[in-house]
Parts: sequence; C-alpha cells; structure tokens
Amino acid sequence: MRRLILLAGLLTALLAAVPAGAQGGTNGTLTAGQPSSMQMVSGDVFLFDYVLEQTSQVTFQVISGTAQPTISIQRDGVEVAAELNPGGAFAIELTSILSSGRYVIEVAGANNTSGLVILSVQNQTPVPVAQLTPGVTATGILSPAQPVAVFEFGPLAEASFLFIDTFLPDRGVDVRIVNVTSGADVGSSSAQVLGARFQFAPSANLYQLQVGGSGTQVDTPFDVCLTFLRVGGCSGSVTVQPTQVSGEPTPVATEEVAAAACTVTPNASGGVNIRQSATTASIVVGALPTGTNAPVLGKSPDGSFFNIELNGINGWVSAGVVTANGDCANLPTVQPPAPIIPPTATPVPTNTPVPPPPTASGPCLFTITSPTFVYTTTIELIDYLYDQVQSGELIPNGRTADGQWFRLNYASSWLPASAIGQTVSRSGNCNNLPTVSP
Repeated sequence: MRRLILLAGLLTALLAAVPAGAQGGTNGTLTAGQPSSMQMVSGDVFLFDYVLEQTSQVTFQVISGTAQPTISIQRDGVEVAAELNPGGAFAIELTSILSSGRYVIEVAGANNTSGLVILSVQNQTPVPVAQLTPGVTATGILSPAQPVAVFEFGPLAEASFLFIDTFLPDRGVDVRIVNVTSGADVGSSSAQVLGARFQFAPSANLYQLQVGGSGTQVDTPFDVCLTFLRVGGCSGSVTVQPTQVSGEPTPVATEEVAAAACTVTPNASGGVNIRQSATTASIVVGALPTGTNAPVLGKSPDGSFFNIELNGINGWVSAGVVTANGDCANLPTVQPPAPIIPPTATPVPTNTPVPPPPTASGPCLFTITSPTFVYTTTIELIDYLYDQVQSGELIPNGRTADGQWFRLNYASSWLPASAIGQTVSRSGNCNNLPTVSP
C-alpha cells in the first residue's frame, strides 16, 4: 500500500511536464538520479539519449499505474538489450553491462495500454575492465556478491581462438561478447554449457567479453584464454577479481594469486598424458593440452602425481611435468588404483622364421607422431577445427559408418581416418568400435 501511495505521489508530481511521443527525434536526455516521465497513448514510442563515460552495470526501471511498458537499449541502431514485458507487468527492470558511449533508450507500451509512465536509472555501477593478453590465461571466481567479470581484447592481427571454461562437471558460466566498435552482440553462451570456444578472423575491431551475470548462485571458478590460431593455447596466467554487485568497484587485476581451487597446466608445449594410475608405466587414458587448466582432486601418497578430472576423465598426471596453480597446499591424499600395464611385445629369436603378424588385439589407440588437427564434427574445414594436438595418445570411442572418421575421448572431437599413417599411428583392435553419428 505504501508503495502505491508513493507511486501515486510521484505520478502526480511529474504529470505537469510530460512529453509526447518522439516525432523524428528524442524526448530528452536520461540522467541517473533524474526520472523522466511520459504520457503514453497506445502506439506511442519514446526515445531518450543516454551517455556513459565508462563501462558500467546499469539497471533501468520503468513503472506505470495503467500502462504495461517495454524498454529497449540501442546503440547505433543496434539493439543491445530489451525487456518486452511478456507478463504485462506495470513495473519492469532491465539490467545490462554497457561499454562507454552513447545509447538510445526506447520506451513503448505492450498490449495497446496507455497511461503515465516513469523511466529512471536505478543503478549505474562502474565496472572495471581487464585487458586480455594473447597467450595468457585469465582466471577468477564468480560469486553471488561478485557475479560479473569484464574483459576487452582486440584489434586482432591474426586468426584467434577465445576459450572460456570452468572445468566443472555440472555448470559453466554465462558468456556475452560485444563488438564495441559496432555495438553489436557477436556471440554468447549459457551457463548450461560447460565450456565455450569462439573463433575470430583478423580485424581492427575492439571486443568486450562479459563473463557471468546477476544469476550466479554459488562460487564458480573460470578460465579465459585468448590465443592465436597458430599457437593453440595459453601458458602464463593472471588472476582477476569479478565485479561487486554494489559498493566501490574492486581492482580488476592483482599481482597476488588469490586463494582458488587447485588446478594444473602442462609445462611442455605438446601437452601431457593423463594416465590410468599414478605411474608412467600405466596406460594413457587421455591428454591435457597446452594452455588448459585441469581441476585437481588430490595427490598420490608420495606426492609425485596429481589426481585430476578433465572432460569426464578421471586420471593422473606427473607432478614433474605440470605447473600447479591456486591453493594446492592442503590437497587430500588419494589412493591410486592398481596400474594397468600395456602388454610388452615378445622379442623374436634370431635365425627363426618370423610368423605372420597376428590380428591386432588390445584397446584401439592412436599415437600422435606429428602435430595433428582434430575437429568438432566430421567436416575437415578450418571453421570446424577444434585443436591441433602436438603429441601424446588419443583413445577413439566410436567411428562413422563409412570408417572415414573416428570420435575421440578428447572432448568428443573427431579425427579424420586420412591422418592415420601420416601424422598418427594406430595400435590395437579398432574393428569393434561402435558406429556413431556426429
């Protein structure tokens, strides 16, 4: 009741200076702390200029006693965000992260409704922006109190990849990429997607990457890696502090590494093997690519191996070939399983006739002998390139009906059969792989 009384009072106070709908221009300039009012008739559209001096998280509010308002944020004729009020509410809010620049705020009515409408900027919090450096991984943690991290990158001198990942089994992060030069949204991903990769052509554009949003419910670590296509990964890392919901903004980059979950990344440019147990004698069950951070579950009793989980694979990497990041001092001790040792070939005595080679046995296994491209689907084009694997072993878990492609345990990527015998050697029995479709 008190809110209705206050609303009625505010409507009465503003009624004396109410503009008509825009006729080829705008209805004024919108300023934080100064509400604008308008008498809306069915079909009217009101436009307000809005200028931001720096990147900010902005919340707009539109209220009315009888009209069902809608609101749209536009930049250079391109819609950046909108609230179309499908529920027919008399009060709506729209929150968006906006880079510095000039915008047009459009207010209209839904369902042919009319009445006095008030538009205001409820919150305008500056957001610190970190610069992404190619080849350097940015890490951080989103939380309910600090739900957003913002980065800028570009111009891009050559074709590039942008990777965003949490390395968690149950959730990712919301991602939005804006071309700051044009104001257009160029890419997005939902928190329901565990990881995302975007590919950019060389350009003079400046891009803004927004990670997270107001819906963050629990602490969520994330990694962002910008790398040139020819390099394929990131090496060094820097920690970022996401944006607070309210209060003074927190500095974006710090020289100190904040307490974060323990992760490991390969030292070598060709990545490292993930093994079935805590010994180099055990079989290889996967690969940890260069520039990738894998969450650590624990360490072996002697501390020489880390137990990690990556893309659904639980395995072990030698502590001597990886760099540990985050809070790794209090890792739990995990008892490794009994190692599975690959079979050793029996030497053939000299001066003895060599029998014909037996039918291949054992699990199907691919060994990388030269850098090899793998793809997101069964199309051998750069648009579908997932990674260039430098070395190690890959395990196929399926093949196409025509035998021209093999699906791998490495992020469900695909290897063309034409690579076998060229940059890949095959061992084991691959005839019993199930037939799968991309």
